[in-house]
Amino acid sequence: MGFTREYVENNGLFLVFEGTDGAGTTTQTKMLRHSLIKKGYKVLLTSEPSTEFIGTTIRQILNGRIISKEGSIDAKTIALLFAADRLDHLQNVINPAMKKGYIVISDRYKLSSFVYQGKFTNDEEWVETINKYAKEPDMTFFIDIDGNKAFDRISKNRPSLDIFEKKEYVIDIANRYREVLRNYKNTKLFMVDGTLQVDNINRLIKSSLKGLF
Repeated sequence: MGFTREYVENNGLFLVFEGTDGAGTTTQTKMLRHSLIKKGYKVLLTSEPSTEFIGTTIRQILNGRIISKEGSIDAKTIALLFAADRLDHLQNVINPAMKKGYIVISDRYKLSSFVYQGKFTNDEEWVETINKYAKEPDMTFFIDIDGNKAFDRISKNRPSLDIFEKKEYVIDIANRYREVLRNYKNTKLFMVDGTLQVDNINRLIKSSLKGLF
């Protein structure tokens, strides 16, 4: 899809990166941000869960710092927290930045909920329903990588793993991303092979943003 500087200055732009843990979404969001700033654009880099109150609560749950009286927090409760954090993030961070002509780049968005919370609640339709008020991105980049390779990256590069980063989960989530994407109705989707060299992935992503580079 083609975007122009004039379009961005008048409407902003919302770009999302998706992929299983270890796919390299964080690396690619930072590289794209750097390239766009060099081109003179205003860029806001953000992620989900957010750093706001609800997002911080989610992170503490995922890290095991918050538990219920019964031990783990119910999967549907976590799904609702993600949906609430997303709407709060849109209202207070993403939309205001776009109104000022920013390109907002988010590391993860509602596709992650369809995959992760869809799995853990075993109710994909309900998860889609609670996220129906979250706006569609202007473009979603999906970095595709095999679950075994993704886990190898995670285990080598992180001192500790959260509750979604056990090997069997990572492999299953990588497969679920592919399943969800087969029925994904958003046509503004760009898929890239996550096993390519980092610089090559970055070049493919930039080439897809026609008019900005």
